[in-house]
Amino acid sequence: MKFAYGVCASVKGACHELRVATHLMSLGWEVCRNMAPCGMCDIIAYRNGICVTIDVTANATYNPKTYIKYNTKPNSNVHVFAGIDKNHNVTYVLRPGCPVKKFPD
Repeated sequence: MKFAYGVCASVKGACHELRVATHLMSLGWEVCRNMAPCGMCDIIAYRNGICVTIDVTANATYNPKTYIKYNTKPNSNVHVFAGIDKNHNVTYVLRPGCPVKKFPD
């Protein structure tokens, strides 16, 4: 996503979260978005009895391997990391212990 100069980080983050949420909804997931500025995750997705917690990054230089390595606390309840790549596609990385083997399929 391309933003105008001066758009604050929280607005960029909200836009990325909405992009991920709409992508998941288009694939049949029920989605709840955290409306608070902090919390254990950004999005909770539910389908077929499976609940997945998702953390969305708005980092323009999103690299899934680096993001997991440096931005995860050992006791984190987040199952999936999501980001928007430079081609505006949603990218997902599953954390070990995720309740699904493939996501968002």
